[in-house]
Order: sequence, then C-alpha cells, then structure tokens
Amino acid sequence: MEAVQSEASMPAPIPFPWKRALPGLVAAAFALAWILVAAFTQLASGPAAPPLAMTLPPALIPILEAGAWSLLALLLAFASVKLSMRLVSGSA
Repeated sequence: MEAVQSEASMPAPIPFPWKRALPGLVAAAFALAWILVAAFTQLASGPAAPPLAMTLPPALIPILEAGAWSLLALLLAFASVKLSMRLVSGSA
C-alpha cells in the first residue's frame, strides 16, 4: 500500500514544450515544401547544367564513386550499431 501512496504523491510528468518546438517544425515543413517545389520545377524545365560526369575529369569519377559507396557503408554500419545499442539498453 505504501508503494501505491508514494506513486500517487509523485508530481505529474513534464509535458512536451510544443510552444517551443512548433516554430522549428513549421520552418522545417516550409523548407521541405520549398525543396520539393524547386526540385519539381527543375525537373519540369529540363537539365539546365551539364551532368556532373561531364564537368569532372574522367580520372576522378571512379574515386568519387568509391568514396560515395564507402560513405554509405559507414553510415549503414553506424545506424545498425546505434539501433542495436538502443535495443539492448532498453531506453527509448
């Protein structure tokens, strides 16, 4: 019975500060909408600049491709380690 009384006397949990988070969420939504509109207008107007492969020297293209794949592999490894650590620790 003491455990029930001590839990009943605990203060209420702190609510999430939506008033502080709302401006950031609105700004993020506007930025996402702006990026989507810019992407669709660029796709509709056609390619304005030559592709990246034409502006770079041919010797650099394989190096950049390997770097991109390496970066993707590192990011996936990092994400899987963080996810497994979170699942093992039990915290959200």
